[in-house]
Amino acid sequence: MATQNSIGNRTYSLTCDTDLTITDGKLTLQATDCTVGQIVVGQTTGKPVWATLSVSGVLTKSEGEGTLGLTVPAGGLPFTVATADLTATPNTCYSIQHGTPATELVVTLPDPVDSTAGDQIKIMGYTSGGWKVAQSDAAHQIILGNQSSTLGAAGYIEFTNQYDVILLTCIDGNVWQADAPQGNITIA
Repeated sequence: MATQNSIGNRTYSLTCDTDLTITDGKLTLQATDCTVGQIVVGQTTGKPVWATLSVSGVLTKSEGEGTLGLTVPAGGLPFTVATADLTATPNTCYSIQHGTPATELVVTLPDPVDSTAGDQIKIMGYTSGGWKVAQSDAAHQIILGNQSSTLGAAGYIEFTNQYDVILLTCIDGNVWQADAPQGNITIA
């Protein structure tokens, strides 16, 4: 049932069969009791109902008497300082800080079973020791522009300058595409 009324210069409409009232500009829902954190959700038929909001991924919620908060964390990948050789964890940023100029820190790509399309790994050079991204699987390959690394464990990419940066995005578990390189990246 639709009802249209005016209060002062404001017009409001109620377009569903509900127990809603508007008094002095305040909306009141006369429905069953709710629990902390629930919200009112409309339906295509029948009265609006109380529902619990579900969140997933990086979104979090906080609930309290009369309040519901949703939080999205600041953007970017989790940041890890790398001081020794490692096997990369998908969706992580590594700051290479081992400080041994004669030796590169080796970041090995994760196994294909641990990587899915869209995963990212960012490598940021900070100290003079530099970095090298090694391929651990016979089917691994890294693509940078119009160049591709050697297929398999012999292939790699590496820094040329101390502050070189690369962002790798997994295409299919085995193939990683380099994006947003900073510096002169060597690919072999």
